[in-house]
Amino acid sequence: MRIALFCFATLLAAPVFAQETAPVDPVYPAITVSTVTQQTLRDIVIASGLVTPVDQVLVVPMVQGQQVAELLVDVGDTVSAGQVLARLSSSAFSLQKTELEQALMAAQTANDAALIADLTEKLQTATASLARAELTIAQTDVKSPVSGAVTGRNAQLGAMPSGPMFTIVRDGLLELRADISESDLIKLQVGQKAELTIVGASAPLMGTVRLVEPTIDPVTRLGRIRISFDDSAAVRAGMFVEAAVLVAQRQTTAVPVTAVGAFEGKPTVMAVKDGVAGRVPVATGIRMGGWIEITDGLSLGDVVVTKAGAFVRQGDRINPVPADTAVAISN
Repeated sequence: MRIALFCFATLLAAPVFAQETAPVDPVYPAITVSTVTQQTLRDIVIASGLVTPVDQVLVVPMVQGQQVAELLVDVGDTVSAGQVLARLSSSAFSLQKTELEQALMAAQTANDAALIADLTEKLQTATASLARAELTIAQTDVKSPVSGAVTGRNAQLGAMPSGPMFTIVRDGLLELRADISESDLIKLQVGQKAELTIVGASAPLMGTVRLVEPTIDPVTRLGRIRISFDDSAAVRAGMFVEAAVLVAQRQTTAVPVTAVGAFEGKPTVMAVKDGVAGRVPVATGIRMGGWIEITDGLSLGDVVVTKAGAFVRQGDRINPVPADTAVAISN
């Protein structure tokens, strides 16, 4: 009995050694990050509208009240300046001219001095009237004031013209008149290049901004630009065209669009340094596709959280996973 108690007491007095365990590293959330790189970005403004003539001329006859005797051109014809497009009836004016010529000849051949004195004033009047008659006959030829393409003919043989007889597009020149948002209008200026897309065309056409109209529609808040075609052979007035106007193109510092968020109304990114995330204000520029230009706040090689909406707060320590690696893992 004594021996048993001694052994038990000895066991109680023996030191107890705690089992040693290896330290456990903290686990930080894996967050996808991207490196600030250089990208070639283009600032493009999109607009759309209809093809219209640069200058449209209405041809109105100079002589009124006469029937159309001849029509010499039709829609689709190309005419030159001064070309006769139609002729009006001149029979009444020709008869008047004949009568004036006879009266003038009689006055010129008179031998009686008293008769000559009486006819002198009439002679001058007859001469002026004859000149007017000859001019009127010449004006029955309806001529084109410009060179261009005939796009409209509002005249019929035997009818008296009641308005413009022909519509001519000066030099056949067409342009795109495109509506554009008020915010984009301030980016545009004369001379900028545009890529023009026409429905059904196999390839886009090229053009140049010819005019930025100085006013904004007070109702729609849209402005308008006019774009000339480098080659208008493939377009027709009335066509609908979409234009992509190149405002700027440069190689610049950029991050994924998703990396830029907002804090207190200003653009920011969550930059990562030594595994710690911190909010950095940035200035942005061109946005193209999935990239956005950073004009201030970051440098090449900086690392940012790829998605600004991720659950990362100021000062959080994270496990940064490069975007390329993250994509490879997900695939």
